[in-house]
Formats: sequence, C-alpha cells, structure tokens
Amino acid sequence: MYTYDVIFYNSDMKWSSRWDHYLNSQKDDIIHWFSILYSILIMLIFSTIIAWILCRVLKKDIDTFNSVIVIY
Repeated sequence: MYTYDVIFYNSDMKWSSRWDHYLNSQKDDIIHWFSILYSILIMLIFSTIIAWILCRVLKKDIDTFNSVIVIY
C-alpha cells in the first residue's frame, strides 16, 4: 500500500499568471523546433523506404501477373 502527503503553501502569485514563467521562456523554443524538424526528417526517410519496398513488391507481382495471362 502506498501513501503520500500534500502540503499546500500560500503564495502571492495570482491564479491567472501561474503559467507565465513557463509560457514566456524563449530558450526552449529552439530545442522544440529541432525536435519537430528531426521528427519530420525521420518520417520522410521511413516513408521513402516503405514506398521503395512497396514499389519493388508491386513490380514483381505485376510482372508475375502479366506472364500468366494468355491472350486468345
């Protein structure tokens, strides 16, 4: 069984401005944009690999299908 304690402290900060410190920080924005850029780059690389494999498989299937067809 787990338990925990919570201690609330009084603060002079207004409720409406409690997130201002986190939302107004500028130094973390660069890291955020690099993360998005790297995610898009990885997605494009994997999509290209999957499309290349799919094209190879479909080409083999179409070639096999065309060789089986007999024209009367």
